[in-house]
Amino acid sequence: MRLAAPESLVFVASRHDLGDLLDAEVVALRGLDHDYALEALRAVCGRARVDSEPEAAERIARRCGWLPIALRVVARRLRRRTEWSLQEAADELADLDGLAEPLERVVRNALDFAVADLSGGAAELYRLLSVVPGPSFPAGAVAALAALSERESERELKELHQAGLVEKDDFGGYRFVGFVREHAGVQPEIPGERAALLRLIAWYRRQGAFADCAVTGLERLRVTDVPAEENPFGKDEGKKWLVRERVNVLAALHSAAAEGRHAAVVALCDGPLWALHNQHKHYRDTLAAFRAGVQSAEVLGEPVAEARMRALTTRVLMELGEFDAAHAEGERALEVAELSGHRRMVASAAEFRGRVHLEQASFSDALPYFERARAINAELGKSRGQALQEYFIGWCHDGLGEYDRAQRHLDAALELLRAVPYEDRIPARVRVALGRVHQHRGEHEQAVAAFRAAIEGVRERGASFDLVDPLTLLAEAQVVRGETAAARENLATAAEIAEQQQSPRAGGIRRRLDELG
Repeated sequence: MRLAAPESLVFVASRHDLGDLLDAEVVALRGLDHDYALEALRAVCGRARVDSEPEAAERIARRCGWLPIALRVVARRLRRRTEWSLQEAADELADLDGLAEPLERVVRNALDFAVADLSGGAAELYRLLSVVPGPSFPAGAVAALAALSERESERELKELHQAGLVEKDDFGGYRFVGFVREHAGVQPEIPGERAALLRLIAWYRRQGAFADCAVTGLERLRVTDVPAEENPFGKDEGKKWLVRERVNVLAALHSAAAEGRHAAVVALCDGPLWALHNQHKHYRDTLAAFRAGVQSAEVLGEPVAEARMRALTTRVLMELGEFDAAHAEGERALEVAELSGHRRMVASAAEFRGRVHLEQASFSDALPYFERARAINAELGKSRGQALQEYFIGWCHDGLGEYDRAQRHLDAALELLRAVPYEDRIPARVRVALGRVHQHRGEHEQAVAAFRAAIEGVRERGASFDLVDPLTLLAEAQVVRGETAAARENLATAAEIAEQQQSPRAGGIRRRLDELG
């Protein structure tokens, strides 16, 4: 992760040489000193036990290379084996074979020491977890991976946790610590590892579809099937799952591509990643995923899926300000959609094509695309799609200075959205557009009220990126009203959000903030 704020510092830890990092100060870390190493043992094994055998405790610390990870693993095994003396543990550590590298040798010895005490099921799971592509693994994912019940997976994970081989993350899942993943990967192979990985990919596809449906509803365009079973997520739970599992979903997607599971790649793009993109922005990761989706759709030979993947790619390129690439991708998306004959996909591709023109303030060029998309959505009876096009058409007329027409279309959008009660994102966007119309008319009181209503709605959804537009527009209305301090505060918040999302808009917002002094 690259932090955008200039005053931020990034700390990078690795067991490899990081001297090639530019503009970085390299600090070599050593193991713990004698007293801290023994204190680490006392914290897990108990003070009386360590202090009763100080020489054996020092031998253990030395065999662990004074490294925290090795000390923790050994100490946890000692805590479980209360009948052992520290002397016996030190003798067993001394008998273990090591690797060529001294640093790896002591960690390998400590991990071998812990694995030797595992039950058969936990030892197999330890090896199997090395195929997990993401950095963490919730119990449900592990159950799918190992073909266990969730209760069984929790039991095996608990044993690995007690052995110090995995740790709990902040969300109730688990992850490997330090070098442990590499150690798990050199354990003897077990049958069916590839099948296990494919089960894990299928689990992320399924759970991601549930989360997507919970967050974005069932009416929106999708090019892949959704699960028929009852959705385990409510809207808030779905949002939390998407945020929590984002990196794991991306890892599952790229593993699916490598394994030739192209339908899963398309489904992960069209489901959880698109739903998440409309809540929080992670541009470069999402763009790479959608491009993989385009390639997978081409391999599948499915034009509807290809058009969808290209349309999603168009949107991200547009938001990044890469307009030439966005126009090219959007044009191809519409061509493929038209060849497919899928009317709803044609409407969607036309909308995305118009969005690129709209973002460049080419309102006359954008308008025909939105009008075409509106007509198709009306033909298909899609209230949400009609409302979205009315919103964009209203935006175009506002940009053309046709404020009364703009307000009529925006009011129509809000009326259509009454039939879509689950939709909580578009109403806030429409209110922002209405505020902009009031602002252009010089009706600053009404504009401020509209922007504040939109901000309140976005904050209720927890979608920080959607605050950038209403905050910047509210700030301009406040400047006109002489409320410079409040305007600066709102611009500063908008700039921070844009910087966090690595949006190209951040620089312009910062420049405007500087102009206000």
